[in-house]
Amino acid sequence: MMVIDELARRRWAPVQIAWSAIILAGGQSGRLGHDKALLIGPDGRSTLERTIDACGSALQCVVVGPERNGVVAPNLVWTRESPAFTGPARGIAAGVKALAVDSDWVVVLGCDMPGVGVGVEQLLKAAEGFDRSFADCDGLVGRADGQRQWLCGIYRTPSLKRACAQLAPAGSGEPVHRLLSGFDVIALELEPAVVRDIDTAADMNDLGFRPGLPSHEVPVVHTKYRPARGLRLSGRRLVSPA
Repeated sequence: MMVIDELARRRWAPVQIAWSAIILAGGQSGRLGHDKALLIGPDGRSTLERTIDACGSALQCVVVGPERNGVVAPNLVWTRESPAFTGPARGIAAGVKALAVDSDWVVVLGCDMPGVGVGVEQLLKAAEGFDRSFADCDGLVGRADGQRQWLCGIYRTPSLKRACAQLAPAGSGEPVHRLLSGFDVIALELEPAVVRDIDTAADMNDLGFRPGLPSHEVPVVHTKYRPARGLRLSGRRLVSPA
């Protein structure tokens, strides 16, 4: 967690964009054997709480998954894909349907990346100046080690709504990259620690996390949100601060 904590100490300038967030937290966590959303970190917060905290300045934060007792925030809404466990693309569609506020942008996140708060800050700062250079693009997606991280991205709300409307009514299991395959996006280079997820017990141990308590006993701690600064554009890639 040292790299993540060091990144989190950076100071970020405020952004002035209207945005909402969708957090996917409804997977079965089959490889790990524990609820990924309720893994507890060294600071006592769960992975889901860390992700919700990263979205503290969102107009609305929609968590797609079973409601976890004790996980609360002022702007929080819970929903589920129907039927449950039909995949992340369906989860995003359920989140879009649950949005009840008007916002230009939607940040889409997984719930199992402990350092993703830094990525959210950088995505927001990048999106703030987005229209000036790439008004025709649909959003920005984080990229680390050459891999696009679709569940660490910020997308234009109308574009995301159109993509979700094209899902077949009775489908299941579509990957996120297929849902967003028609998007014109810019890759935002992120440090690998920002988007490292917890898939296995080894990942959990490496990052200093442990299986969580029953949801009604999980401690709730909310931190102050601070957006990012210092990005620079290189071709069609936005590069995060050194």
